[in-house]
Amino acid sequence: MKALVVAIACGGLCISSAHALDAEEVFRRVSPAVVMVKTYDEKNAPLGTGSAVTVSPENLLTNCHVLAKGRRIEIKHEQARYDAELVYIDVERDLCQIRARGFKAKPVEIGNSDTVPVGKKVYALGNPRALELTLSDGLVAALRRDVNGVLRYIQTTSPISPGSSGGGLFDSDGKLIGITAMVRLDGQNLNFAVPINMLRDLPERSRQALAGRRADSPPPVAGNAVSGSTTPPDGTAPLTKADGAKQLRPGDKQVTGTALSEVMTHMDKVHFRGSSDYGVTNVYLSSGEGYVTFTGAVSGNVGSGGWYTTSDDLLCFNMRGAFNFQKLGTCYRLFQLGSGQYALRSTDGSVNLKAFSD
Repeated sequence: MKALVVAIACGGLCISSAHALDAEEVFRRVSPAVVMVKTYDEKNAPLGTGSAVTVSPENLLTNCHVLAKGRRIEIKHEQARYDAELVYIDVERDLCQIRARGFKAKPVEIGNSDTVPVGKKVYALGNPRALELTLSDGLVAALRRDVNGVLRYIQTTSPISPGSSGGGLFDSDGKLIGITAMVRLDGQNLNFAVPINMLRDLPERSRQALAGRRADSPPPVAGNAVSGSTTPPDGTAPLTKADGAKQLRPGDKQVTGTALSEVMTHMDKVHFRGSSDYGVTNVYLSSGEGYVTFTGAVSGNVGSGGWYTTSDDLLCFNMRGAFNFQKLGTCYRLFQLGSGQYALRSTDGSVNLKAFSD
């Protein structure tokens, strides 16, 4: 990993090639290192597909949401398949590293995302809709920073789609400058990648996150999710008017203790709608061990985060990196209204949601 960090640091200082590579040459150089990621559940049934990029021998980067709920990870490149294991996890930044022992692909060259200018020619390579090694091109459209001025996303016009998550965003020298993560569905050609310089902190942030879990503190948050796409910066996707949540009745029972974790570990696309302090909320909620995903029932936008329970039976969502879903990132009491029917009420009263059957 030290060698990788040196390579990143060198990205802005080393002399780049005198002439930019054309698309054919970029593909030739980097395609051997870009793979399809396939995940499977505990019964070895397929869950989903994504992409990953080889950054050091046997080690690949992908988005954490690509691995969500997976009990087994497999990478595929052309006809070759390898089992993989999780090495580092940074759910807040949606950046995970996996290891595929025996995978011999030459790693890509690491660029420097801190020096990437708006307008630079870039290429995205991944597996949209499981169409292996699909190349697209575009420009760096914008650099999205947080309130502290830290670069959080590279916005690009290079098209990506579901399945592209975890793929590579390369500059015209064939250097990896980002991991493609999401596309905004309620706009045109609004695509986003996690800056590659976040790799520098990945081992330490992973260590802290895992130590936090062992100490029974809140799990890290998934920056942006997608099984294809997520809601990126700025703006709230439109939602249609929905029924408000019904008031809880005296007989409604709060879900507590181990039952609360059990429910959240197996919640699969439960439709919640109701009111919140920023308008109507109409979402599908899916969750596994430590992960929660909200999908806009109308917009189709997706955002992921983490969940945890407290000693006083609160269910808390950490959605700091999920943009349009950030305001759902608070603590709730979960009530069971009937078989498979639930209600979420935030402790401050700002969100009141009820599940119903479609």
